[in-house]
Amino acid sequence: MNFTNEFFYKKRKLAGSSRPGGHASSVRGSGMIFDTLVSLVNNPDPRRLDIRASLNDPFEQWWVREYRQKAAIPVIAVIDLSKSLSFRGEYDNSVFISDFLKSLSRSTYLMGDRLGLLGFDTEVRADWNFPATQKRVLSENLIDKLFENLKFNQGHKGIKDLYPFLPKESGLVFFLSDFHFSLNLFDEFLLSSSNHEIVPIIIQDKAEMFGWPDRGVSLLSDSETGKKRLVWINQEWINKVKESYENRNNKIIEICAKHGISPLFMSGNFSSKTISSHFLTGSMS
Repeated sequence: MNFTNEFFYKKRKLAGSSRPGGHASSVRGSGMIFDTLVSLVNNPDPRRLDIRASLNDPFEQWWVREYRQKAAIPVIAVIDLSKSLSFRGEYDNSVFISDFLKSLSRSTYLMGDRLGLLGFDTEVRADWNFPATQKRVLSENLIDKLFENLKFNQGHKGIKDLYPFLPKESGLVFFLSDFHFSLNLFDEFLLSSSNHEIVPIIIQDKAEMFGWPDRGVSLLSDSETGKKRLVWINQEWINKVKESYENRNNKIIEICAKHGISPLFMSGNFSSKTISSHFLTGSMS
């Protein structure tokens, strides 16, 4: 079992939950984040009297400081389990996803958030459906078991049925995929899930774009359909492959920008620091 560090994450908008946690919320209470001043009549709590504001009031009114409490949120990992994710090029996508889930499990536990998991291919997978809960159900041992006999299936239509399985309460949704499907499906998912904050993580293996011989005949196999074909590889063909990937990535960025979010492109081994940096550098804003 690989050891994975936790990563930092945050919700951009104020949480609406009254559950205590680590995220700024819109709920006023016994928190540490100053919100506003209100009269003692409206909030009869003399422990929070603001002496300076009260003494400076020309109408001699007593003022009380109100605070916003920090709250816990639901965090959901949505995992694409279609056949293309079984690809093993420079790295193993299964190992990447497993390491991510272990890191997310540790991170949500430390933040006091509820963690849930959804997997989809042509449907929402029953064996990968774990509702968000405060209990640490998604332990590292369970994650290992999920991958022991994991079967990747053809198709992506399950993305259309994801929304009813998401929590009603606004939360953070990590969406992991290689995005080898119609991007209109992703656009529709973002539209239907607009009450949540979506973090798209695009898994890219450099072997798909750069792992080709300079010249020669190669037998290509479509990891989704299983269809095979012979192709003559030359520089023109390689340039077309690179252009196709660049166009696809630009389209993902365009769709995400329309919904006010930032995608995170990741390749190689899973890196918790990369995800932390995505949040800390303001890529999510």
